[in-house]
Amino acid sequence: MASHLDDKTFFKEMTKEAQDYSSEFSEAFPYFCIKIYWDHLSHEEVESAIDGLNSCDGSIDGFFVDHENKEINFIQCKSVQSFKNKSKKAKKEWLSYLNEAPRKLEDDIYIDNHPNRRIQEIAEEYKLYSQKERYKNILNLFHLGECTDHTKRHYKDKIKYCGWDEIKEKYEEYKSKLDRTEPEAIEIKLNHGHIEPNFRDRDHQTFVSLIGGDEVVRLREQFLYKLFDKNLRFGLGKNKINKEIINTAKERPNNFYYFNNGLTITSHGFKVKSKTDSKSLRIKYPQIINGAQTVNSIYAAYSEKLNESRRKNPQENNEEIVKKHFEAIQILFRVIYDKNCEHREGSEWEKNVTH
Repeated sequence: MASHLDDKTFFKEMTKEAQDYSSEFSEAFPYFCIKIYWDHLSHEEVESAIDGLNSCDGSIDGFFVDHENKEINFIQCKSVQSFKNKSKKAKKEWLSYLNEAPRKLEDDIYIDNHPNRRIQEIAEEYKLYSQKERYKNILNLFHLGECTDHTKRHYKDKIKYCGWDEIKEKYEEYKSKLDRTEPEAIEIKLNHGHIEPNFRDRDHQTFVSLIGGDEVVRLREQFLYKLFDKNLRFGLGKNKINKEIINTAKERPNNFYYFNNGLTITSHGFKVKSKTDSKSLRIKYPQIINGAQTVNSIYAAYSEKLNESRRKNPQENNEEIVKKHFEAIQILFRVIYDKNCEHREGSEWEKNVTH
């Protein structure tokens, strides 16, 4: 995703956000990471995940169990003291110690003699859920720097590494969820004609067509969460439905149209623009009121496939290769316009469609 923030601004905003927890940034960085990556957690739940883990933590800066997705999350964080230190490389031992953390929690002698009572409590909770069916360990390392490709490949199936760029990207998404001011207009490339609806009235218009998966990825990268209706909540993560959408997008793109219900967008007007070799649809003040999970799941599938391609073929133009795959995905979409809508807040009719 193309970043909208420069690095200095990101560091300044991050340190300010982290002060909600502590004036000491190294202590507050785990709070910041959990807050933006698991934004469905309450303030109390985030604090509980890091409580008592400031020192003698056994390479665990945060721990919580996500019961909806059956994930046991281990969090290790490596911050920096100042912006000029941001390019430091991750040390192999950081990943090695985190990789060993679950095994240490199962070592009764190690836990019984551990000086940190919180680690002992985590060990009890871990033993309880690690024995339950389908619960799996997720090891997360957040580092304000970067990691060598060799180290990433060595731990790629064991540890989820998030460096400076990944954390900045996630922070921008987090911010856009809090302030979803819709763009003035978007333009969608049309590969197909539009379908005239079999009903009309003098106050409303509807445009129905197909949008390619590559266009969904482009719009999601460009506008983040500003395309989505302000009343929509985003905390579902990779639930069963989202995982199925992601899998279809990655493995069966040609079947996506048949398996998905599509998108509904409200607008303050739309216009088809024709050129010699292409057509596009300009939509004024768009808001996706149905299909947010579809958009986010397609983007998640794209991100996963792009990362896989980069690991296998680091010298290739991976973005172009992967976007070709997503061109095969076709999603039904409709745009609804109320002619009585004369201001940005929308009309009563539009609000009824939304809700």
